[in-house]
Amino acid sequence: QEQTELNRRLALLESKLPEHPEVSITYFVPDTRKAGGSYVSFSGNVAKILLTDRMIFMQNGQSIAISDIVVMDGKIFEEL
Repeated sequence: QEQTELNRRLALLESKLPEHPEVSITYFVPDTRKAGGSYVSFSGNVAKILLTDRMIFMQNGQSIAISDIVVMDGKIFEEL
């Protein structure tokens, strides 16, 4: 159910991409030295989405793998 909601939000985000919407994304970052990792939250404006590469690129250059995303929030999603 959570994955379905994330997919709905991703589709809405893609449809509003020309407006470069501001979103907050919480995603998992694996630890490179041991098993596990941490959750990181990032807020910013989306520059582009590459569905073939399953990546979201933010205007500041930050890139986030769609498969690592746990939560996406922002005003853009209030209409869902």
